Amino acid sequence: MQAGMSALTLAFLRMLGGALCFWIVALFLAPKQKIKNKDYILLAIAGIMSISLNQGAYILGVSYTSPVNATIISCTMPIWTMIFAYFLLKSAINLKKILGIILGIVGATILIMTGVSNSSSGSVIGDVICLLSQLSVALYLIIFKNFVTKYHTLNLMKWMFLFATISFLPFSLVDFWSDIHASFLLRYGVKHFL
Repeated sequence: MQAGMSALTLAFLRMLGGALCFWIVALFLAPKQKIKNKDYILLAIAGIMSISLNQGAYILGVSYTSPVNATIISCTMPIWTMIFAYFLLKSAINLKKILGIILGIVGATILIMTGVSNSSSGSVIGDVICLLSQLSVALYLIIFKNFVTKYHTLNLMKWMFLFATISFLPFSLVDFWSDIHASFLLRYGVKHFL
């Protein structure tokens, strides 16, 4: 990421911005719902899996690999979701699902074979981090399949983004402070601080 901030700072700001937006919108549009105490733990885990790991790992992974590799890897999420559903929920795999997976694999293979994925260098570590992102959201979709229907969407999202932001803060704090401090110094000049 050459946009003037680190991947960790970008991911943190996305989570923080999402949390602020959902909390503000929920004040006006979400129905009042009492969240059960035990559900706060589930909301925290859901936020970590679906937001912290998903967005954080994806943005970090893209900073180590090519955008094309990251995009191809992100297309595997439905495959992982189907595999996890098969093993964890005993969900049947039908012909339609198999055809969809085959079509996805053919598309990814065409991109790889035509050299598009090699047009900019990527690293294995970046690819693995992007894969972790997809695995976390696929597991989230399976584990929290029934839980997400329990509360209004805005109430779910405000808590999940809040917990994601809090959980991601320790990983991004040093980069965030450095990026904000460097940005401030560049904007206003070093001479103002001497």
